[in-house]
Amino acid sequence: MQLKNRFACCEYEGPMASLLTKAKDIAYCSQFYVVQHLLNELAKPLIDELASNGNVLITVVPPSRKRMIKGWYLPDSLATGLAEVSSQRYAKLLRRTKSVAKQSSLDAVERRLNLHNCFALRQKRFRQLDADVVVVVDDVSTTGASLAEACRCLRAGGYAKVVAISLAIAPMRKQSW
Repeated sequence: MQLKNRFACCEYEGPMASLLTKAKDIAYCSQFYVVQHLLNELAKPLIDELASNGNVLITVVPPSRKRMIKGWYLPDSLATGLAEVSSQRYAKLLRRTKSVAKQSSLDAVERRLNLHNCFALRQKRFRQLDADVVVVVDDVSTTGASLAEACRCLRAGGYAKVVAISLAIAPMRKQSW
C-alpha cells in the first residue's frame, strides 16, 4: 500500500540517529526533549494547516508488546507532546491484534506482510470520535510499513483522511515517499 499523505521532518542519520537511539531507550532523557522540540517545531505548521480545514485527531502507531512491557514508547510521548503544542486532541486509536516478527530483520515486502492486519481500532467508542483528519505519529520510518498499516486500519475504521508523520526517515527510503 502506497501512502500519499505522509511526511518526515528529517533524515535518520548522523546526529539525528544518535539522538533518536538514546531517546528511544531512556525515558525522558535530555535527548528526548531535543527530539520532542524538533518534532513540535517541524510538524506544528502542518498540523496547523490541517486544523484550518477541520478537526484534527492525533494518534500513534501502536507499540510492540516488548515496548509495552518496557513501559517507555517514544512515539507515544512525541504524539502527546505534538497534540499539546498544537492544541489538538490525542487518542490511542489503535491496538495490536497479534505479535509479529522483528521488523529489523525483514525487507520492505516482508515488513508489509508481517504487519498485515496486526492493528485494530481500540474500542467502539473511538469509532465515534469526530475528526476530519487523523494524524498518525511515529519516530522513524524505515520502509513505511508500520505507518501504512496503521493508516489502512484507520481508513477501514471509517476515518476518511489520514496523514502520517514521522520525525525521521531512513535515507535509503526517502525517495520512495
